[in-house]
Amino acid sequence: MDTDQLVSFLGHSSVHGALDAFLSAHGITRRPRLSDSYPYKVATPVPGLALAFEDSAQVQALHMARKSDGEFVLHELYFDCDPKKHSGAFFQGLLPLGMGAARSMAQIEAALGTPRVRRDTTNPRFPGLFASYLAKEGIVVQLKFTDAEGSALKFVRVGLLDSRHVAQGLA
Repeated sequence: MDTDQLVSFLGHSSVHGALDAFLSAHGITRRPRLSDSYPYKVATPVPGLALAFEDSAQVQALHMARKSDGEFVLHELYFDCDPKKHSGAFFQGLLPLGMGAARSMAQIEAALGTPRVRRDTTNPRFPGLFASYLAKEGIVVQLKFTDAEGSALKFVRVGLLDSRHVAQGLA
C-alpha cells in the first residue's frame, strides 16, 4: 500500500470517491458509522496500520482542514512499528513522507530534519523518546520510541494539524 498516497487522503471524508476506491482496492471495506464507539478507528489488512476518523462536529471544533463533504473525515494514520509485538502484527512497510524504512531517531532526522519537539517521556508507564514534526502544510508527524536514545521506533502518527497540536506546541 502506498502510504504517501494514503497521506494525501487526510482531510477527505470516508465517502469521498477516490478515498473509498483506494481503501476498497486495498481490502478495507469497513467505514465508520455513528453507531460505532468513539474513537472511530478502522483496522486494515496491513499489520500495524490503522485509520482514524473524526466526526464532522469534532473536525469543526478542532479546526481541522477538511477536503470533502461527509460525516467522517480521515484525520490520522497510525503505524504500530513496535518490533516486540507478538505474531509479527507490527508495521513493516515503508513509512510516508520520505521516512521509508527508517526505524531510529537518527534515520528519521536524516529524512525529516530536526524535529519541532524532541523530549524523553517522564511518565514511567510510557518511557522513551517522543518527537513531533510539522512535516508539510497541515500534516503533523508524531513519533514514539521504545527508549530515550530513539534506537527503536514504537509508533508513528501522521495526521491533520488540529488545535490540540498547536496548544501543546507540537506544531
